[in-house]
Amino acid sequence: MCYNLNILIICLGILLIIIGGEEMRKVLFLLFSLIIIFSFSSDFKRFFVEMDLNELVDDQNPDLKTLSSFLIYWNNHSSDYNVYPNTNEYISDFISFDDTQLAMVNKMNFFDNNESNSIQSYAVELYFLDVYWRRTKDVHIVDRIIELNNLINSYYNESLPRTSIAVTNIYWNSNIFTDRDQAYELMKTQFEKFPDNKEVLNIFTNMSYTLKKTEYADILFEYYDLNSNYNEQTILYFIYAFLENGETERAKELSNILLNRSTNQTNKAKTFEFFGDYANNLEEKVEYYQQSISQKFTNGSVLGKLGVSLYQLDPEKYAEASRAYLNSATAYGYTPDSVMEILSKLRWRLIFKNFFIFMVPFILITGFGIYFIIKWERWKRDDDLGKHILDNN
Repeated sequence: MCYNLNILIICLGILLIIIGGEEMRKVLFLLFSLIIIFSFSSDFKRFFVEMDLNELVDDQNPDLKTLSSFLIYWNNHSSDYNVYPNTNEYISDFISFDDTQLAMVNKMNFFDNNESNSIQSYAVELYFLDVYWRRTKDVHIVDRIIELNNLINSYYNESLPRTSIAVTNIYWNSNIFTDRDQAYELMKTQFEKFPDNKEVLNIFTNMSYTLKKTEYADILFEYYDLNSNYNEQTILYFIYAFLENGETERAKELSNILLNRSTNQTNKAKTFEFFGDYANNLEEKVEYYQQSISQKFTNGSVLGKLGVSLYQLDPEKYAEASRAYLNSATAYGYTPDSVMEILSKLRWRLIFKNFFIFMVPFILITGFGIYFIIKWERWKRDDDLGKHILDNN
């Protein structure tokens, strides 16, 4: 987009120079030269907006080209990097610092020994502190990340994707600083400002999925590109959201794509589980849940839902199957009240059933046996007594 705008500016400038008078041509030529210089020297701000380093490598700004080139090299170790002419001194110093050691800790030492208030220094430090926090969850750098977020936002007078994502990671994933509602609001703001930013789109979609929020589903899907940004967690969210909003056909279209492309059994199982959750009748629920456990049997929630659905469908006919699935569900840690209540009924039913099948006949046989033994003893005693009387007479 910026490139097309630059071309438009050039064409307009050339046209004005051609049709203008001599004096006008001189003025226009001067202004036009300045416009070209600024238009082709993109603002470093793009580093905080564009999350894809491969996109930044092709930028006209030497700071962006050099920094992104090095970061790609540092992350992948698969290609060399370039330090382009006119690169900011801070970036050059950082890259050359302890150049033979690419370990995170070694690079982190640079920030302790070099203080700078330039936007380039803020960018480099934020990037590495963000990566370091994701790997370690070190609480000691949280304040500095938040401080850098505030400094950069103040510099540009607005919040930007890279700074917001760094803070969001903390609010969303930290065990100490957790504030998921605040993290969601940060990403919602970025999505509203930069809806075509892939990183923002995926993060905001996953947050919406986790928090079961569907109000942005249609807008998110409008900017989502299945071909260039295939992400199964994102697709699962859209399947869930469309089912929640009653758009079953759209959900089925996406599920077919995922089931055909995915090699992840967990994601396939989750797809069938969603359709089971939103099925219109118990027969469909049972069918979808069975398909889900065929992909992944160790999912306690699906086993529990299948057991409950079978019991509700026919508690007499499916009593044994329902009890087996519910027992498996509890073995995998799925123990909601609905499951435990039905399982308790089925267990008592089994106890009574076994009692009548095994214990009652045993008791009856034993009782009759004892009765006949007593009768036989009495008969024998009476018989012996009669013989004794006869003998005495």
